[in-house]
Amino acid sequence: MTHTTLELTPDVQRHLAKGYEMAMGLRSSFESDAENKKGRGYKVPNGAIYTTVGDMAKFASFLMGDGPASVLAPARLLHYQNDYVIPTGTTNSGGYGLGMMFLRLGKAIVKGHGGEVSGYSAALYLNRDARVAVIVLSSAGGNGSVNVDALALRALDILSK
Repeated sequence: MTHTTLELTPDVQRHLAKGYEMAMGLRSSFESDAENKKGRGYKVPNGAIYTTVGDMAKFASFLMGDGPASVLAPARLLHYQNDYVIPTGTTNSGGYGLGMMFLRLGKAIVKGHGGEVSGYSAALYLNRDARVAVIVLSSAGGNGSVNVDALALRALDILSK
């Protein structure tokens, strides 16, 4: 993953899409621009990476067991992916594991996660059994922006059949 970083370097800045925050039908880049200039601070530990769809595709391949074993052995990765907690009082429709959500999508259990920082939202979900992953990156966040989780899960459902 050569195009992924936690810091906004000049090289990343040249390729960065302008991020917009949506509110009451209006869009503004003020909050995203300010955050990119001063750094993300407290948000970095929760992910908040700068990346490309190509690097996210490499990460998805890794999560499906195609990554270098020198980083994490495929059997160990599968162990972590299959260790998840189902909240009590549910009908096993979802749970949370090590950095991933687990959801029932039709007959499949899919894995992934979505998130948002000022001006940007992203989702990556995969159906390991079907060997399909979906990545959705958006340069907008807030009310009125695209629901990247819903879009990714709908696409994954269609592509998994």
